[in-house]
Amino acid sequence: MFNKFLNIPLILKDQRDTVSITWDQLYGYCGPTQVIATALAYRIFEQAFRELSPTETPRRDEIGVLTAFPGRGILECIELITRLPSLAAHRLEVNPHSGPQEAPIAYIGRFYFEVQIKNSRKSFLPVPGHFDDEFRHQVSSCQNRELNEKEYKDYMSYKWEKAQSILNYEEDLFMTESIPSRSLAPKGKPQWYGLKDYADLHK
Repeated sequence: MFNKFLNIPLILKDQRDTVSITWDQLYGYCGPTQVIATALAYRIFEQAFRELSPTETPRRDEIGVLTAFPGRGILECIELITRLPSLAAHRLEVNPHSGPQEAPIAYIGRFYFEVQIKNSRKSFLPVPGHFDDEFRHQVSSCQNRELNEKEYKDYMSYKWEKAQSILNYEEDLFMTESIPSRSLAPKGKPQWYGLKDYADLHK
């Protein structure tokens, strides 16, 4: 059974207004096969907002993210929460080689993240035990492969159990460390969906 986090939305400022995003919205956007990614992304940003912006609601236009795990679900969650991939790609870095050696290895890259809000930036490293050899075996054996009905059912059962363990984990899911901030300003003219000529229309 999922816990209290289901009822706690992520709150952000978007220009002059406030938006809220729940885990359920992440799940609906990414789909059932990305249930682990939605749980992980929710826990990343819930902790990041709490630690990096404890006294005020974070603004979407003041967030920067680095992910060493380029999985589809994580990138989709980053899009839904921050809009970085589509509206401010210069504030998103996807680098599978980032992070310390102790960062858990994924089937692509590592489970290592950095989040910046304004001038405060932290690294996020999962506490041990969540992304182990069994997790890597399940993903390498089943993800993006043709599965029969039983294989699919068994794999989804594993993914739901893993997602529940991530959301139900009572302590902070990530070990964090303050690191130097980076410039969030674009190099050259900002882009809107990669189109420089239309960027000024969508500020």
